[in-house]
Amino acid sequence: MREASKNLTGIAVLCAALTLAAIIFRPALPIDETRYLTAAWEMFLNHNYFLPTLNFAPYHHKPQLLFWLINLSWEIFGAHRWPAVLIVSLISAGTIFLTHKLVGILFPEREELARRVPWIMVASAPFLAMGTAIMFDFLLTFCVLVAWIFAAKFLKGGKSILTIPAGLALGFGVLAKGPVVLLFTLLPWLLAPFWYQGVQKKKFYTGLLIMVLVALAPVSVWLYEVSQGTDKEFFHWLVVEQTKGRMTGSFGGAHSRPFYFYLPFFLGLFAPWIVFPAFWRKLKLARRADPVIRFCFFTIIPTLAIFMIMSGKQAHYLIPLLPFVAILTAHGLESVQMKTLKRVAVAAVGLMVIGQGAASFAVFPRHDISKIAEIVAAHPDTDWAYVRNYHGEVGFLAKREKPVDGLPDMESLHEWFIKHPDGMAVVRYRTEDDIRPYKALYTMDYSSAKKLSVIALNPEYP
Repeated sequence: MREASKNLTGIAVLCAALTLAAIIFRPALPIDETRYLTAAWEMFLNHNYFLPTLNFAPYHHKPQLLFWLINLSWEIFGAHRWPAVLIVSLISAGTIFLTHKLVGILFPEREELARRVPWIMVASAPFLAMGTAIMFDFLLTFCVLVAWIFAAKFLKGGKSILTIPAGLALGFGVLAKGPVVLLFTLLPWLLAPFWYQGVQKKKFYTGLLIMVLVALAPVSVWLYEVSQGTDKEFFHWLVVEQTKGRMTGSFGGAHSRPFYFYLPFFLGLFAPWIVFPAFWRKLKLARRADPVIRFCFFTIIPTLAIFMIMSGKQAHYLIPLLPFVAILTAHGLESVQMKTLKRVAVAAVGLMVIGQGAASFAVFPRHDISKIAEIVAAHPDTDWAYVRNYHGEVGFLAKREKPVDGLPDMESLHEWFIKHPDGMAVVRYRTEDDIRPYKALYTMDYSSAKKLSVIALNPEYP
């Protein structure tokens, strides 16, 4: 017991190091982090917790659980970036401990496997890259694992009452990122007879039905509250258009990509551990009768196959598979000494911390728009425009309390300045000719081969 506690304490220290590095070295990165922070900020500002907005217009793209948690952190610590990073980091760290717990439930005789899983996860490339990012994927993973823990206890002969917390976790998974939670839970549960020989089919499948019905409770409350808002299209856009559109590619900006897109990113879930020859040897010798192998196969492969078929694809969509990949990896590395795994984990986290420190000088400045936001914040009563696909980048950083006008191109900006001669604009461009007629108040190198400028009318230009 003392050894287990010591191991988990070590993991907590590594997670804390990653969190501090993200807070100290990394800015809020456009467009995802700045966009989600802005949606959370407008919720915090308006106290409308069921109809999120972005740039003060209805935001149909995401459910609200992450925004609620960020708002909770802000109620305690104030509306800053670091409490948002802290809450997502705690959630990500929680997925490590929950995976450890899940292994203990499913494979109680495999204590060594359970000991290895946290070190595998904390050093995995997806956790290092995304564990502190203000995104939805680790929150979804957390909900998936909570549902799995109670479902696994029920599967192994537990009382029917366990279906209630499992169902609630499913429901909150929907509030985290939509119906996709079912691919990581309900799909492998339906396949349980293939990976767990002791399943009582009638009892278990009845329990699954109860879980789904229970999951409808928090979802129904949420949908009812949303329906009472002014935006009656929210449900249609979020549930129908988003879910169907991302599957078929019909939704605008749905990241449509070929079926093989996920293959390199799936291998990335195993990084850096796939460099160990022992992993490949163990995989080669793996027997289908091994309960761990069967479990990992039926939790990973069917879900991955469906994701490959779906049109909309993003690398981070695979993150909820990480716990199951970590279990498989830990199984493959059982012949590797524990101290070696710990050293790799410490080295990986250390390199990530050092890398973020270096990036704060070399890379992050091209993505840090805080100076732009400071200028916007200094002119709260001025009319502002943002040229080329505004995604709320400056909303939270500038603590905006009214919308920014999003404009598609420079021609639109000319017309906008006629109506707002005292206004100011943020322009994303490639050549100086784009802003020559205007007065540039501040310019920064932005992203790849782009610039970002704050501009106003130039009275000296005809």
